[in-house]
Amino acid sequence: MSRTIRKICGRLSTELKRLVGREVRVDILADVLEIAEGEEHWRKAVEGYLNTQKFYLLIEPEHYQKALAFYDEIKGDYSGRSFGLMDIAKLRERETIKPWGDSLAQKIETDNELARAYIDYLLGRVVC
Repeated sequence: MSRTIRKICGRLSTELKRLVGREVRVDILADVLEIAEGEEHWRKAVEGYLNTQKFYLLIEPEHYQKALAFYDEIKGDYSGRSFGLMDIAKLRERETIKPWGDSLAQKIETDNELARAYIDYLLGRVVC
């Protein structure tokens, strides 16, 4: 699975560079998340909850629509695989979730603001 998602990530990156004229960061969610120090015992809970969502792709919101159009063109090449694009702009528009202090979201560290928004949304109300 990781080889497939990396291939998709590369194809999206290349296409966005062609369309935009510069490098556009495309990250795999799992690659930008870390379990907080001292919270390793929560790893299985986090991984179980994320399941295949850990393969979702993070794309700068201003380039999401271009990425989605290309993704729709190529996704048939990878049928049966669990991956997707996250529309963080729409998520931020509709949701303003501050994670609870005792939530599973608090067990995850990331410097990626797109990943942080998604994790806070997804795990911010999952009580440990």
